[in-house]
Amino acid sequence: RERLALALIVLVAVVLVAYASGYHQDQLDRQQLQAEINDRDRQAKDLQVRIAKELESVRDMLAERTVRNIERDKLTDARAELVRFAALKDPKIVQMLGLIDKELEIRDLVAKSFEQTAPDQLATTYTRLAELAPETAEYRDNAARYQALAKAQSAPAQAPVQK
Repeated sequence: RERLALALIVLVAVVLVAYASGYHQDQLDRQQLQAEINDRDRQAKDLQVRIAKELESVRDMLAERTVRNIERDKLTDARAELVRFAALKDPKIVQMLGLIDKELEIRDLVAKSFEQTAPDQLATTYTRLAELAPETAEYRDNAARYQALAKAQSAPAQAPVQK
């Protein structure tokens, strides 16, 4: 009888230990899953913030582009109106046409400068911009910088000649 009672007690103890071990493992698994969920939640929030910033940037770019297009359209419309009166040979009309043409050319060159990557092309573009807007130091500086880069790229690499 004692052996049976002892065996029963051992069996109950083994079952309790197995249950406690399983419960403990379940708790560890839940904690690990919760940590993974928290990490993914943090990553999702980071991505959400980045996406919101990118969307804001795109909205700003679209708004700026829309404003530039409207300004360009207004300048083009004003030029068309002035051309109708060009036959009058009024110096103010001629001056306004020149200013509008200059502004449109500057806008085209600035847009072109964003599309170009070759130093020689950028040097030409910024040189022309510097001629059109001499008061803008950025255009002069960029023209000089890209001219130097273009010259450096076009100069063949000369290896020292050994005798």
